[in-house]
Amino acid sequence: MHERADKTRSRWMAELLSKKRSLPSEEVMFEDIRKMRDSMRRRYVTSPRHTIQVDWLSYMDQLSSEIGARPNIPKYFFTDNELFRALLGPCVPYQFRLEGPHSWPGARQAILDSRHRVMYPLNDRCTSFGKKRKGPSAFIYIFLLFFVLAVAYVFTGPQEHS
Repeated sequence: MHERADKTRSRWMAELLSKKRSLPSEEVMFEDIRKMRDSMRRRYVTSPRHTIQVDWLSYMDQLSSEIGARPNIPKYFFTDNELFRALLGPCVPYQFRLEGPHSWPGARQAILDSRHRVMYPLNDRCTSFGKKRKGPSAFIYIFLLFFVLAVAYVFTGPQEHS
């Protein structure tokens, strides 16, 4: 399970403990368990290893819907076009912190910055996070050093001993 599911489960549990929500009846819970097991049997290989595997995005959608934290993506088309475009990209856990109880004000910026945080490590020429290096590269200094040494060797030449 993805680590960010823990935070959503914690938000769900906080809602339960604060009596803002209640558990469904036993019959409803057992029916949900049966449906999930049937779904897993059809999707995954039958083995002890795959008994509790779930699709992360579907699971997060279900949990966040139950506490009112599932983002209303079409709403952002009209209210925040930049965020809307970012939400159409890869799913990031921050999107489940945009709305609902215990939402996070920094979630929007974290979503917008997520592409940069993914791409930055792949750029092996970067010298510092977000800053471009100014001035000549080390290669030029090394080249100049060898050039000066070569010129000095040519002009001084091998010394003859008399």
